[in-house]
Amino acid sequence: MSIKQLSKKKDKYGFVFFFFLNFLLCSSINAQTTIEGKITDATGMSLPGVNINEKGTKNGTSTDFEGSFKINVSNSKATLIISYLGFQTQEVSVAGKTKVNVSLAEQSNALTEVVVVGYGSVKKTDLTGSVSTISRRNYYRKKYD
Repeated sequence: MSIKQLSKKKDKYGFVFFFFLNFLLCSSINAQTTIEGKITDATGMSLPGVNINEKGTKNGTSTDFEGSFKINVSNSKATLIISYLGFQTQEVSVAGKTKVNVSLAEQSNALTEVVVVGYGSVKKTDLTGSVSTISRRNYYRKKYD
């Protein structure tokens, strides 16, 4: 091989090396950080179904049955917004951490947001409230005064 051919191969491999080096540096700059943790109430009981969102993005997750979560945030300085019905919403700064455990404080006035509607049959002795009974005969009677 001549010197010119070796020089061309050297330039070609140098370009490929530079390309991959640039790719690795760019991917490490835009890398996401995985945050995991557990959400509990003031007594230490785990809270399932708590919403965890990254502030300023649509990135979010919720806790599992044991109150644990795992979320990929866009950078190490992200802020997590943690919300759950009946508890105060909290904003927690990640600040380079990989594990975040949060205890939520109760908010008693937020319970007015819940409306429960039930359908079914229950014995009169088990009910609390007023109960009225209409017989079939009274229902079909068409007597108007």
